[in-house]
Amino acid sequence: MLGEKCLFQCRQFHVECKHLNMNSLKQEIDLEFDNVEANSRPDYFSNDYWERRYRNEPEPFDWYLTWNDLKDIILPEIKKYDSALYVGCGSSTIAYNLIQDGFHKVTGLDISKTVISQNKSRYSDISNLDFIAEDVCKIDTIFPENAFDFIIDKGMMDSMITSLPSSRNVPLMMNKIHDALNQNGIFAEISYGVPATRFFYFADLNDYWTVFEPKIVKGTKCGRNYYIYMARKK
Repeated sequence: MLGEKCLFQCRQFHVECKHLNMNSLKQEIDLEFDNVEANSRPDYFSNDYWERRYRNEPEPFDWYLTWNDLKDIILPEIKKYDSALYVGCGSSTIAYNLIQDGFHKVTGLDISKTVISQNKSRYSDISNLDFIAEDVCKIDTIFPENAFDFIIDKGMMDSMITSLPSSRNVPLMMNKIHDALNQNGIFAEISYGVPATRFFYFADLNDYWTVFEPKIVKGTKCGRNYYIYMARKK
């Protein structure tokens, strides 16, 4: 049933997923639901959690995948390299990696003031790399519409979904990200969530951007699958 639901949703959003193994996909969906329902998890949705974590663990760290795992899939879809935004940047090096790969201006955004201060200090000698402490749902108060050629999130949506109250903000986040993109701009969402539990977040904006076929990348450390969801603003 869950595998059939995934296939239906993929078709609904004009994404062809026939190459995915539905039995394997059902097992992953069941595992994801079991983990959410049965296991006690850190308060990933809480700003206090992240403030404590970054004070205790100040060194750079990339969740899920590194930029080297992602860039060969993402970069060919990007048409302009003027500006990029990394939402929920944490202590990841991806914002810096984007500068290395030719973006003229990159901004990292995170709700944690601690990690933003650490990043500002770490990359203080790079004038076209900036970091801002703010809620992703308020980026319209900082940036105008059509400000970025590329926006990436790696794990922030997953963190929001761990709490029912914060999960209700995901559609708002998607709207704010869409508005901040230039025409033909790319949004990349990196998630452990399978299509049946993530695609519907693109639904309300389906008339305004084109959703790509999701790509699957296996993590080199843990061996589990991660999904790259991409959409291009029309």
